[in-house]
Amino acid sequence: MNIFATKRADSARIAFQLSPVAAGCAVFLSVFAGSAYAQATTQDNTTTTTSATSSVATAPASAEQAAAAAEPTPPGATAQPNVATVQVTGIRRGIEAAISIKKNSSSIVEAISAEDIGKLPDQSVAESISRLPGVSAQRSRGSGRAADISVRGLSPSFNGTLLNGREMASTGNARSPEFDLFPAEL
Repeated sequence: MNIFATKRADSARIAFQLSPVAAGCAVFLSVFAGSAYAQATTQDNTTTTTSATSSVATAPASAEQAAAAAEPTPPGATAQPNVATVQVTGIRRGIEAAISIKKNSSSIVEAISAEDIGKLPDQSVAESISRLPGVSAQRSRGSGRAADISVRGLSPSFNGTLLNGREMASTGNARSPEFDLFPAEL
């Protein structure tokens, strides 16, 4: 026997050997191909049946609707569903700015941008800040508006407040500024 003939026979056996990965892929494709074909056939049958019964049961309002209802869909074509437009608005820049302020500070801070405060439906900065976690607003007795801000249950006199990087002074006898004097659109 020729040496080349035995090498060719060995390579043919190797080429036709079934590996476990190839066997798994073959089984996977055969199982799911049948179910996908069955779903496509079921959908086509239901659309033609419903269009036929709806055209018999009720008279269409226009000639175009009658033509569309009378024509069955071809077996290979799929009807495009009506998809509503979804609009996503992002707050990525505000979140990134707040995170960078928190990372770069030497103490524990809670940062929120002016854009984010302006988007909230509040009347003053105090009401907007009171929405942050761990922050509560103390309301004044006369007007009921949020005036002083306390962080984590501490007195408002322990808070340091910066506006545009500068420390804010108080208008009253206390150390903390009255946040209800500033509009939320600031």
